Amino acid sequence: RTRLGRLLGGTITLWVGGASEREVEANQEHAEHTDLTLRSALEQGVLAGGGRAYLTCYNFLQRQYETASTLEERASCHMLLTALEAPLRTMLDNAGLEPSEIIGTLKTAGDEVGYDIRNQTYSNLTEQGFLDVASVQIAALRYAVSSVALALTIEAVVHKKTPEQVTAP
Repeated sequence: RTRLGRLLGGTITLWVGGASEREVEANQEHAEHTDLTLRSALEQGVLAGGGRAYLTCYNFLQRQYETASTLEERASCHMLLTALEAPLRTMLDNAGLEPSEIIGTLKTAGDEVGYDIRNQTYSNLTEQGFLDVASVQIAALRYAVSSVALALTIEAVVHKKTPEQVTAP
């Protein structure tokens, strides 16, 4: 706590520059965002990044799904299981990789093992420096749970499978 107090209670002067006013503003905004992220990481901790933190929850929720006794429980577990895979699946899709095979391997790997997309290898993400701020991951998970609860309590959900393409006039 003393160390944390020193880190959070100190002051620093950061000079931000750029070639234009717009660049200075962008650099200043980036520096402020970095400051907030670091403070949050110091206060709340960090988790393995790259979607690994959610896959760590996956096995527990999969057991809940298998033992669910009602249709609503099974439906909610299924929706949450899909949501837990979504961030990593999106990153792998964007990299042009086959997500199902990689995610299947990671589900049986250790809690710190993830997939390094740049090097296309499995590695310990924490040791490699792939970290996410815990409070951000928790907030995203809360939103997912809230969405599932809403979907289960209303009569109908309208979901567009492919968003409409808007063209410029």
